[in-house]
Amino acid sequence: MDIDIINNGFMTESEIAALKENIEFFIKTPLGSLPQRRDYGINAEIFDEPFESFRMKATVDIVTGLRKHFGVNPNRIQITKNKDGQAKLNIVISD
Repeated sequence: MDIDIINNGFMTESEIAALKENIEFFIKTPLGSLPQRRDYGINAEIFDEPFESFRMKATVDIVTGLRKHFGVNPNRIQITKNKDGQAKLNIVISD
């Protein structure tokens, strides 16, 4: 999943890069697979669902994860797909 973070100036480039890396790890981690953090990650079963269902469930999981694990409250999150079916994640964050 390709990830873009749009920041309204309150985060440095290094903070954005670190957050993007953390989000990528969060998305790639199946829920329940980390021994000391069973609530970390995304329910892997949603990746096999139709895109609209996947988008809705992934949005909820990602927003919840950003708030709980990274202390970030996104203003907007959008998941789209290209003609090949690859998903793209856009997150807008402001203070």
